[in-house]
Amino acid sequence: MKKRRQTPQGFGQKRKKKEEALVNRSSVICTFVVSLLCAVAVGAGSSKGSGIIEEMEALQLFNEASSLYQKASDLPSAEGENAFSLYQEAAAIYEKAQRGGFEHPDIFYNLGNAYFKVGDLGRAILNYRRAQRLIGNDPDLMENIRSAKSKIVDEEPQRGAPELLRTIFFWHFGTTTGFLAKWALYGYLALCVSILAHVFVRKPPFLLLIKGLALITIALTVSFVIRTLSEYQTAVVLQTSAEVRTGYSANEGSRFTVHSGTELVVEEVQTAEGIVWYKVALTKELRGWIRADAVGIVQLSPASDPMNGQDSGKSTTDAKESEPALSPKS
Repeated sequence: MKKRRQTPQGFGQKRKKKEEALVNRSSVICTFVVSLLCAVAVGAGSSKGSGIIEEMEALQLFNEASSLYQKASDLPSAEGENAFSLYQEAAAIYEKAQRGGFEHPDIFYNLGNAYFKVGDLGRAILNYRRAQRLIGNDPDLMENIRSAKSKIVDEEPQRGAPELLRTIFFWHFGTTTGFLAKWALYGYLALCVSILAHVFVRKPPFLLLIKGLALITIALTVSFVIRTLSEYQTAVVLQTSAEVRTGYSANEGSRFTVHSGTELVVEEVQTAEGIVWYKVALTKELRGWIRADAVGIVQLSPASDPMNGQDSGKSTTDAKESEPALSPKS
């Protein structure tokens, strides 16, 4: 009778350790992936509107305002006064929709168009910028901003990176902060899945995939961090003209005057005698205090390139003659 072969001493222990190490690595990776998926789910849930009823109400208001806007657009030039009234009515309804806490780029876009049609450059540019904060450099939107900017009184400084940098780092300058955050997270998820697959399969193609995903994820993450750390508030002048003063009081002297549609950087906020004042800057030299009711806050705009490719100050003669793409978003 043949004797049973003896297992070499220590062989079982070594194999057991290898299996435990593999299980531990896989568990860590799986836990990380599950955590990221939970984070995505929580983020998606928090980004939704506060309720389906509010969304439906906002949609109804949006459609009503868009109908009025289109009706005004279809009127002949001889009925300019009627068209003006319809644009004003449409603007009021768009305002009602967005004041209810329902933010959507199409509402801001169309609201900007309606204000442009009635000659309110300040509120037109303000709402175009708010739309841009959500959708980035949409071609129609950017054309509308250029057209509105060509009509403002004040000369604005050149802001933003050179054209070459905007072209090379297009994902940074041509997108929104939310877009960068979302795709950086997707990159991390894909990277984790690829690492998990490599642990079990161990084939060279996975190494190339992991390296590629790592580079893309790092680029998106760095861009998101830079945008987040450098964001600041901008304000658009809403009044026909407003004084920027040396201090936050109506008794302080005037430093300079700004006009409707001019964009200012908000540096500080103060309240005096029940009136809110913003410390704003037009250029490095031109700084001062302006009443909060004279401007509208864009909220967090793309700070790394706030002008986003538009011409500074007055546009060229061709731009002044051009008419913006004022078809309402539906």
